[in-house]
Amino acid sequence: MFFVNRDTFKLHSEAGKGQFEIVLGYVDCGRAANNLIITHEVIKGIARKHRLLASFTPRYHNNNVYPGSYAHSSDDDVGSGSHVHISLFKNGENIFMASGEANRYGMSVIGQSFMAGILNHLRSLCVFTIKELPVRACCPPGAPNGVVTNFEMKIFDGSANPHLGLASIIIAGIDGMKSKLPVPRPVEPHSYVFDWNNDDIKLPWSLRDAIINMDSDKWFNDMLGKEFIRTRRGVVGVRYQF
Repeated sequence: MFFVNRDTFKLHSEAGKGQFEIVLGYVDCGRAANNLIITHEVIKGIARKHRLLASFTPRYHNNNVYPGSYAHSSDDDVGSGSHVHISLFKNGENIFMASGEANRYGMSVIGQSFMAGILNHLRSLCVFTIKELPVRACCPPGAPNGVVTNFEMKIFDGSANPHLGLASIIIAGIDGMKSKLPVPRPVEPHSYVFDWNNDDIKLPWSLRDAIINMDSDKWFNDMLGKEFIRTRRGVVGVRYQF
């Protein structure tokens, strides 16, 4: 990564077999998307030199890609993601950090609205980021005001187009700020009872379901344009067939 002039913040092994986590440096969204693509290419190239295959898919299936390799799948192993940490800056200042009675959960009002917009459009986002896990805020419960500097999107995986994925996140967040949406009340995972009959709180079970949500999302259609939405539906639809 040094030779391609890309900042690597952290590298360590993860819980899965042959799995590693690489944390790239914090930059603006456009550069972050470019850096992710370059990082993928560097890792794939180094893996090929060692007769290995680097996979960024959520679940892999190895069917003897190289002589001497063994066939197995990750169905019983830890999946992989490409999680994104989001911050907002204005004049060089992180505007997620704020203090005051109106700020809850350690985050500013504008940060709450940005997150609320993402939650509101979460099912449409899955067309661009691919479903994995719901969004969560990276701060301990009961955090004091001014603590939160970012939150983490866990519905992003390595098979997503990073430019489209990040653009869709920003579009959703803008709607939250424009509409001044309130962030939903947090839940306690240990005591929360999931209502399986409530479709409003479920992520799409498939790409087909995500496409249906995107088609009915007026904000996304207005911001991205119906022609782009139609093209994206076609591309994702072909992928779904395979």
